[in-house]
Amino acid sequence: MLTCFIDDRFGVANRQYLNMDNVMWECDYPHSDSTWPFAPEQVAEHFVGVPDDDVDRITHRNAMTHFSYDPFTALGGRENCTVGALRANAAGHDVAIRSTNASNVGGHATKAVALAIPGR
Repeated sequence: MLTCFIDDRFGVANRQYLNMDNVMWECDYPHSDSTWPFAPEQVAEHFVGVPDDDVDRITHRNAMTHFSYDPFTALGGRENCTVGALRANAAGHDVAIRSTNASNVGGHATKAVALAIPGR
């Protein structure tokens, strides 16, 4: 069983009771329904006093193994996967909880009744 979390200080503090090869942190970059764009700072608070090897496993190595995905290669190198590089890459993306792009406001159904009407 795999488990992932966005905000779980208790789980990180009690990791000795978990199979650490199956624990992963997620930030859902760059979606606004997550802790992004403050995810790096928030998760850093969880890892105070945690060994680097556990931090690496939780933040990326376990996901790389379980999902057979190498973001370092996919994004053109480890230097493109730093917090600064990811923030620069997300510049201009609307990550507000409610869209700040006027062309997106009201352009989609938000009520169940509207979603049920064919052609809408």
